[in-house]
Amino acid sequence: TALVVQSQTQHKIVAAMVADNTEPALGNEKAIFALEQRGLPEIPSQWEVVSLPIPERTARNLQHTLARQSYRHFLSQPLTRKALSEWLSVLEARFLEDAPVRKRRYGSAGGLYPVRTFLHLKEGAVEGLAAGSYVYDPREHRLAAINQRVVDDTVFGYDNREMADEATLALFLVAHLPAIEPIYTDWSRDACLMEAGAMAQLLSEQGPAFDIGSCLVGGADATQVSHALEFDEGRDNELLLTLLAGPVAPTQTQCWQHPFTQVPNSSYREWLVGRLPDYMV
Repeated sequence: TALVVQSQTQHKIVAAMVADNTEPALGNEKAIFALEQRGLPEIPSQWEVVSLPIPERTARNLQHTLARQSYRHFLSQPLTRKALSEWLSVLEARFLEDAPVRKRRYGSAGGLYPVRTFLHLKEGAVEGLAAGSYVYDPREHRLAAINQRVVDDTVFGYDNREMADEATLALFLVAHLPAIEPIYTDWSRDACLMEAGAMAQLLSEQGPAFDIGSCLVGGADATQVSHALEFDEGRDNELLLTLLAGPVAPTQTQCWQHPFTQVPNSSYREWLVGRLPDYMV
């Protein structure tokens, strides 16, 4: 299966998927489904289309787009404490002149900020920090150690097992509902999800500048996570989002990291020669 883009002068293959008997069939179906991009809007021919001015596409803009991607492979080396600090600094609550409360880089319903940030570090994940669970304090920009329990990689679900094995840390965004429900009642969870999404976006954009890659994952076992982080799962607290993260090489931030199995760059031509007509290689 291939995705082909047509211009006035040529057809160009921009992505291709070849069935591999060593991969589960579901994985192949997922790849095909992703290539179809069904989230794009359907625009009937009778609708008026208004073209927008083409934005400036500089090398810096392209690099920013490439860097903000999902990373599924990580280096087996520790992060520096400074790198971790810089990564988490996007969540810091800072004093601003004339502001009655500290402000943050992301919005929150009513300025309540009910979403809390927890970390779990593997052994040797960060220089000078013991393995275990921590909670982040955005007012003082510090970590508080909760315990030194081990979180098994199976907590993150079967589909994420390989990524979890390579990741050196996990970040959990947890809604503390008593901090918002008195004001927003039934809409509180939706508000927390919006806030958590903004937080995750900031983290994914900040990390690559300090050689930290991350990937949002679903399927984490909320019960096991709440046990590891020592909060009561249920009415008061709810796990919203999980990021697996770790150190990445600068070269990883400069090219697209495909979520599916890739052919090594050095053998692309040889791989294509055996599968495509000569004029297409």
